[in-house]
Amino acid sequence: MAQASDSVEKLSKELVFKEKDLAVAAAETEVVLKEVAQSAGAAEKVKASVQVVKDAAQILVDSIDKDKKYAESKLAAAIPALEAAERALATIKAADIATVKKLGKPPHLITRIMDSVIILFGRALDPCVPDPDPERRCVTPSWKEALKTMNGPLLSQLVNFDKDTINDEMCELLEPLFRMEDYTYERALSVCGNVAGLISWTQAMSTFYSVNKEVRSAGAYGFQFELHAT
Repeated sequence: MAQASDSVEKLSKELVFKEKDLAVAAAETEVVLKEVAQSAGAAEKVKASVQVVKDAAQILVDSIDKDKKYAESKLAAAIPALEAAERALATIKAADIATVKKLGKPPHLITRIMDSVIILFGRALDPCVPDPDPERRCVTPSWKEALKTMNGPLLSQLVNFDKDTINDEMCELLEPLFRMEDYTYERALSVCGNVAGLISWTQAMSTFYSVNKEVRSAGAYGFQFELHAT
């Protein structure tokens, strides 16, 4: 019994130590569990933040894709006009320009077409003076400036024209000319012969500018579009 009593006492003492060790271990475990819980919470917060950014990025991507499709559809609508203008320019020869320059009294439509070309080239028109012919209802054409323009490399300048130089003011100046009933390719063909292609070119440049302006101001789509007739 004495031996058993000693053994129990010894075990009791060891149990006290073990209980202390267990208490320490339990405390340490609690700290670890708290740290794990905090880490898990932080991880969830990070995950949530990442998801917010991801969702915002997807919205932006979807918006850009929508704007891109809109821009491409609008610009594609301008291609036929540009292709028609290129084909029309291809029909004009240097000899045709030389013939027009020699005209003592050029058809009034030719003078107005050349005014449109001058405007798109960014050159100055003559002072605004009403045409003496009451049936024309327009300003006197800037024929002297037109002759200067035709004396230069006109065809090359038309083919290599930078469409990005067109602005609102130019289109406003073109509008009264374009509204005149005879400002059509068919009419120009009968009056102006081969240089009638110039009228298609002026109209196509104005059309392209209007479409391109609409695309650029349509929204947040930040890419620049270049359109080339094929």
